[in-house]
Amino acid sequence: MKYESDEDDDYAFGEEAQENTPPKCIKNRNMQALIGVVICVILIGGIATVAIAIAFLGSDDSGSPDISDEGDPNTSPSTLWQNLNMNEINAHLQQLQLVASQNGNTRAVQSTGFNASVAYVQSQLSTHGEFAISVQPFSLNLTVELAPPELKMISPVEHIYQATKDYEPISNSGAGNVTSFVSLADNFGCLPEDFGDFPQGNIALIPRGNCTFQSKADNAVAAGAVGVLIYNYPDQTDAIRGTMSDPVSVPVFGTSYFVGQSFQSCGSSEVEMFYNAELQTIYASNLIAETKTGNSDSVVVIGAHLDSVIQGPGINDNGSGSSAILQIALQLNQYVNYTNQIRFIWYGAEEEGLVGSTFYVNSLSEEQKSKIALNLNFDMLGSPNYQRGILNGTAAPDDVLSGSEQIMNEFQKFFEMRDLNYVLIPFTGRSDYGPYLEAGIPAGGVETGAELIKDEEGRRLFGGMANTPFDPCYHQACDTIDNVNTQVLSEMAQAAAYVLEHYATADLSNFHSSVNRKALRNRANPNPNPFYL
Repeated sequence: MKYESDEDDDYAFGEEAQENTPPKCIKNRNMQALIGVVICVILIGGIATVAIAIAFLGSDDSGSPDISDEGDPNTSPSTLWQNLNMNEINAHLQQLQLVASQNGNTRAVQSTGFNASVAYVQSQLSTHGEFAISVQPFSLNLTVELAPPELKMISPVEHIYQATKDYEPISNSGAGNVTSFVSLADNFGCLPEDFGDFPQGNIALIPRGNCTFQSKADNAVAAGAVGVLIYNYPDQTDAIRGTMSDPVSVPVFGTSYFVGQSFQSCGSSEVEMFYNAELQTIYASNLIAETKTGNSDSVVVIGAHLDSVIQGPGINDNGSGSSAILQIALQLNQYVNYTNQIRFIWYGAEEEGLVGSTFYVNSLSEEQKSKIALNLNFDMLGSPNYQRGILNGTAAPDDVLSGSEQIMNEFQKFFEMRDLNYVLIPFTGRSDYGPYLEAGIPAGGVETGAELIKDEEGRRLFGGMANTPFDPCYHQACDTIDNVNTQVLSEMAQAAAYVLEHYATADLSNFHSSVNRKALRNRANPNPNPFYL
C-alpha cells in the first residue's frame, strides 16, 4: 500500500531521528509537534525487529493467534478459512524476499524483481489445472531518477532536508537545479487566481487538498514558478509521495507538513531544489487466474498488488496480501464448491498510481463489468504495530453502497465470531479497489495499516505502541520478511478466505453493477474521483 493516483499521495517513515531536526526558526508549536515525531522515531529505531517486538506489548486483544484453532463450533471444520495453510503463506513470503534479495532489494515495477515475482506466482498457479491463467501486459511512463534529489534551505538559516522522510519528488516532476525564494500560494492553488500576486521566478509553496497535484503544479508554472513544493495535511507526519498524470517542466516535490510550516515560519526563505530524472516507458503486467467453472455472469474478483516501491522489497506491502490470496487460490478447489466464477488478480504498478488495476478495469467492456458482482482487495495484512481494519462499506458511493456494506458486514461477522477487535477504515482510493468503485462495482477488504500513527485507543484495542506508525518500515528497505507480524497475517488471511468462500457460493443477484448507475453517479457528482481528495 499504497500509491495513489494524480490526486493522492503516500508516505514513508524515516529512520534517523537526528536528521529530522528542522531549522531553528520554526515556531514553538511546530517544534513541539515535531519533537513528538522524533521521540517516536527514536523509540522504534526505524527497524522492523523493534516494531515487531512492540506490537505485542500491553495488548488487550484477546483474539487467537493460531491459524489452526477450531473456531466456531457451528462452523464445519472443512471450511477453507480453518484449513488455510499458514506455513505455505510464509513460504510464499520467503520466496518473494528471495526474489527481492536477488534483484537489488526491490520488487518495484521498473525492476527485474517485479517480473520475477510474477513468474513465481504464475509457477505456483500452473500446478493447479482448474485455473485459466493469463498475463495482461501494459506500459506506463515513469520518472526514473538519475541522481539523488536535494532540498536545502539556504537562508535565513541553512538546513538540508532528508529525502523520503521530509520530501519526495512527485512522479512526472520536471528536472532542474533552481534556487529562489519561496512564496505561498493563496488558498489551495487550485485556481489561476490563487497565484494572482505570485512573484515570477519564485518557488511556489502550496498546501495539499481540494484538487489534483497536476492542477496545483500547472497553475504555479503558468504564474511563473520555477519550482513547486506541496506540503502535507497537518495530521500526516511524513512527506507526500504522489504522481501527476502529465509531465511538468519544473521540479515538483511533495513535503511533510512540518517542512511546509518551516518555510512559512522562517519568513523569507531561500531554497534550493535539485532533481535529475528522465521519463522512461516501463513495461509491466497483471497476472490473472480465473476458475474454469462457476457462473461467468456472476464473477467475484479477489486481488492484491504484487509490486513494491523501489526503496525496498515490500514484503508486508504487499507481499502479505499477494501471498495470502495465492494460498487461498491454491486451496480453493479442495474446500469450496463454488457456484460463482472466481477471478484472482495480482496487479502491477499499484505503487505508481493504481496503474495495473485501472488498466484492467478500463480494458473491460460495460457488459464485462456488469458481470463482476464484487471486488475483494487485500493490501498490507501483516503490519507489525497493526490494527485490524475493515473498509467501511457504509461510506461507499451511493451506487455501490448496498453491496459494499454487505461485504463489510461479512468481515465483521468473521472477527466477531473469532472474538477479535476491529475498526472500520475509510475508502481513501489508495489501493486497487478504487477503479472498481469508480466503475460502479461494490468493493471491500481488510488492511492492517501503513504510515499512519496508532493512537491510545488503537493500543487499547490491538496492543502495540501508541504514537507509532502501524508499519514503521512502510515504503522502506526494512520492509523485509522480518517486518511481517505473522499472527495478524494469519487472522487477516483467514478473514479473506472466509468472505471469499461466502461469496463464492452465494446468490449475488443483488450485487448489480451497470453503466446506468455509473452514469447516474457521474451526473450527481461531476468529480470523477471522489475518493482522491
